[in-house]
Amino acid sequence: MATASAEPTTVTTENTTPEAPATESNLGSWILLIVAGIIEVGYAVSVGGSQGFTHAGWSISALVFFLFTLFFLSLALRRIDVGIGYAVWVGIGAVGAVVASAFFFDEPVTLTRVFWLSIIIAGVVWLKLADRPAPSGAARPTTVSNRSVRQLRVVVEAEDYEQALAFYRDALGLPEVAAVAEGEGEKVAILDVGRATLELTNPAHRRAIDAAEAGGDLSRRIRLAFEVDDAAGVTTELAAAGAKVTSEPVLTPWRSLNSRLEAPADLQITLFQEDAEQAHPLHGSS
Repeated sequence: MATASAEPTTVTTENTTPEAPATESNLGSWILLIVAGIIEVGYAVSVGGSQGFTHAGWSISALVFFLFTLFFLSLALRRIDVGIGYAVWVGIGAVGAVVASAFFFDEPVTLTRVFWLSIIIAGVVWLKLADRPAPSGAARPTTVSNRSVRQLRVVVEAEDYEQALAFYRDALGLPEVAAVAEGEGEKVAILDVGRATLELTNPAHRRAIDAAEAGGDLSRRIRLAFEVDDAAGVTTELAAAGAKVTSEPVLTPWRSLNSRLEAPADLQITLFQEDAEQAHPLHGSS
């Protein structure tokens, strides 16, 4: 959680992954999907003509159509949901195979077949409409695919780099994702903290948090909160590793067990242990 009064030059946040491109039309992908469906018709006709792959010409034709239909289908599914794309591909192939079989193999086209083929065609049209992008300005559900932010990374300058690395990586147990040493003594390590969230609060709520978590001691403007399975145990371990405990583990009104520490790299941190059955939505760092 973020609270008041730390050195703004010491801790910053950055988004290190490229911003996702704006949602574009799927028209090109749908054209590729239709092409894949038409080619699938050629595959179905060729398989039928091969009579169990006993005729070389039809068998080779079936193989060629099969490879090309999969190729175009894979291109189309880059932008179309797999469930929708596959169903449409099969639908186009089914309808086309019936029509082509009537032409090539004199198979009858009965009213019953026409009825069920019309159902398939209606389903294909419905699936296409279901894949239509939301109009500009319309509310859309927030999903990973349409978020511009892919990762929250907190960048901290540590005067004693080795001490900070040993504390957060070894004592707290954050897995090391990458580490680089180059240039004039440059060193950087990226540690995985699991799921990241950004908690914004106003001064009144910050004061309520400080009262519940630290007996009213003012927290900094920026504070890191780590969810752990055993807040009391980890607090003891981090104290032994060099952190200064400023507030022992306490049960908050949000049914989380919180402690507060001053840690290496001049960071103020909170450890919190959730009560999964009764937790408040903002119990973690609040």
